[in-house]
Amino acid sequence: DASQSNVQEPVIRTQFADTAFWADAITTDKQGIATVSFTMPENLSAWKIKTWAMGHGTAVGEGSAETVTAKNLMVRLQAPRFFVQKDEVVLSANVHNYLKSKKQIQTVIELDGPCLQLTDEKNRTITVDSNGEMRVDWRVSVMQEGEAIVRMKALTDEESDAMEMRFPVYVHGMDKMVPFCGVI
Repeated sequence: DASQSNVQEPVIRTQFADTAFWADAITTDKQGIATVSFTMPENLSAWKIKTWAMGHGTAVGEGSAETVTAKNLMVRLQAPRFFVQKDEVVLSANVHNYLKSKKQIQTVIELDGPCLQLTDEKNRTITVDSNGEMRVDWRVSVMQEGEAIVRMKALTDEESDAMEMRFPVYVHGMDKMVPFCGVI
């Protein structure tokens, strides 16, 4: 358990989005400068910034830039978009270590609710070099329909990360059989 050791307790990232900010019209000041303020989603990703401007007459312009939201220690949860009852699935954590030194990292998977059942150990300790990456896999069985909540953590004594995602779990339907006959 993270609270029983000397690891940093992570903030669990849950707010993910495809677009960080959108505005159809922003008014600039007399010097043509505008400032916007918004909260970035919790995706650790590269974001493209694009803007188009129109002024009086035929004055137009555009600009673009890129920014990155990142952490020194990152965990990326990899899972299918949905689960189907009776399946056995591999869930993966990709752990990136951008800290200045090699780290022993405690990886943890947590499953909330009755939909998924872990068939492996929930905690694994891995060693990742500085600027390195490692994948950790867990096998889970899909038990019933509903909503599955999957949380993955990467914990060190210096910095930690965690993310949580929700997935639909569909009932396993009856196999479709279409009998027919014909005459040639």
